[in-house]
Amino acid sequence: MQKRQKPVLHSQRFLPNSRMHARGWMYVLLVVFAISGARAQTSRADSAVSYIARGKTWYDKGDVERAIADFNLALTFDPRSAAAYCNRGLARIAQQDISGAMADYDRAIEINPRLAEAYNNRALAWQNQGDLARSFADFDHALKLNSRFAAVWYNRGLAWQVTGNLDKAISDYNHAIEINSHYAEAYLNRGSARQAKGDIDGALSDLNQAVALFSKGTTIHPSAALAYNNRGVLRKAKKDLSGARADFDRAIALDPKLAVAYSNRGNIALGQKELGQASTDFDRAIALDPRRAESYHNRGLARQRQNDLSAAIADYSQAIALNPRLSEAYFNRGLIQYSLGDLGSATADFDRVIELNPRQADAYAARGLVWLLQGKEIEAERDFEQCLKLNKDLKPLLNARITEIKQRLTKKP
Repeated sequence: MQKRQKPVLHSQRFLPNSRMHARGWMYVLLVVFAISGARAQTSRADSAVSYIARGKTWYDKGDVERAIADFNLALTFDPRSAAAYCNRGLARIAQQDISGAMADYDRAIEINPRLAEAYNNRALAWQNQGDLARSFADFDHALKLNSRFAAVWYNRGLAWQVTGNLDKAISDYNHAIEINSHYAEAYLNRGSARQAKGDIDGALSDLNQAVALFSKGTTIHPSAALAYNNRGVLRKAKKDLSGARADFDRAIALDPKLAVAYSNRGNIALGQKELGQASTDFDRAIALDPRRAESYHNRGLARQRQNDLSAAIADYSQAIALNPRLSEAYFNRGLIQYSLGDLGSATADFDRVIELNPRQADAYAARGLVWLLQGKEIEAERDFEQCLKLNKDLKPLLNARITEIKQRLTKKP
């Protein structure tokens, strides 16, 4: 049987999934056309072109092994086909053969130093290996060769975004969109960068455009679900909860394995006190992505509000194991420890919150209440003073809690 909760200063802290997610890199697969004329002299080259075309078809269908086999045949007929090396490099990337891909890109560039596509793809391989300097050098060289290459602007923009340079990222996405006004992925990622800079309206405009572009045609684009999810995040930020929920529903319908969409929808249900629905969505999010600390934290919050305190503690503890700097999980776990009378564990959790976030006023208040319950009035007073120094608005509630605890202590025999 659960112990009755003691009065606390602050309600549980909710952790929103406010981050939008960016779409990945854009590799370029070359299409090579045969040139008519001089048939006897070009028959081998024409055969190479045919195998390159068929290899591309296999690659587009997801059959990487057959694609590589055809690119190999193309090179048998034309050992100096830069396009065949470039395309085989991309297929090797799909097989996680990074060293083989790099060798192919190097050879393609050696044969044709003006092949911008090879520089673009090699730049992405450098990214995969964590060599950002060489990656940016290849992107820059590709743009020198072809300043109208929208995919390179896009990829370099994403590289800037990954390294945290949002202004340069947005500038590169602008170039990509200027060249190709229907570049849905560029709108998607520019929206993500704008949201990170606090430009919610600009981000929402980009996501509206991305959703519209991804929704064209009869084939579902692989990024459509992510676009709806990201727009839902923005609509939630604008307090449009029904619109946000509709977007998360649509994202899940398009991609039932998109864990973040379940987590985001669960957050809305949690905010609207639909605790059963919230728990169901968090369960699904965790099943799909068990490394996401925020999902465990928010499921813990749903369980805490359902008074399933042991399960809530387990979720907070797992969130902390995945992200030891998640201060909200320590705070909420501390509240439960406090309510159960485990004052030592509660103090340890509030200590950690204050260590991670020294300006969190309610953590000082909560720890002060624990000190007061333990009869450590000097420590308690010090924490209360710090709490009010950080947030004077907490004074009426804090005074009420202090009075309540002192009255309880005086009634003890």
